[in-house]
Amino acid sequence: MNINELSQKLDKITDDFASQIKAEYPENSQVPAKEQDIGILAHEVHDTLRDFKEAIIEYLKQA
Repeated sequence: MNINELSQKLDKITDDFASQIKAEYPENSQVPAKEQDIGILAHEVHDTLRDFKEAIIEYLKQA
């Protein structure tokens, strides 16, 4: 994997995160966030950071 491939992989991870969050929480929604919503968001952030970590480690192993 080269730096451009890593960049593309990280872009995809970021885009996937944004799509998932937008699906869960539509823009301009007037519905207040609940405790469950914070849990869902925390889970999505955790998964995204894990995916970033894995992509970076994969890149570094090949460097």
